[in-house]
Amino acid sequence: AAGGLGAAILALGGGCESGIGLVTRATALDAALDTADLVITGEGSFDHQSLRGKVVAGVAGAARDRGVPCVVVAGQVSTGRREAASAGVTDAYSLVEHFGGEQAGGLDAALSRPADGLRELGARLARQWSR
Repeated sequence: AAGGLGAAILALGGGCESGIGLVTRATALDAALDTADLVITGEGSFDHQSLRGKVVAGVAGAARDRGVPCVVVAGQVSTGRREAASAGVTDAYSLVEHFGGEQAGGLDAALSRPADGLRELGARLARQWSR
């Protein structure tokens, strides 16, 4: 956090905690994962940084540890399938690609109509992942 701010907080008696630890507790993630058939998590841009300490990596890893498939929905996806799979991500979907890709104006559509894209991707996921 902002250079010396973290050190100052620690010096004043504050603590340090991982983001995924906080999210796991605040959302009762472990209990939810124990009964889940599929996990869907999101990220603005799913890239190499997403799998290095961000919440999406923690969620995917916890799902993987339970044998639950984990799908990432993101504005853009640039993480390779093999790298994503090693972190517990079963598949990743991009809003930009859903709208035809960046060259076809998908970026503008994803930014201007994100709810439409998420709704359509949600329906697609339901069809693909239903038993």
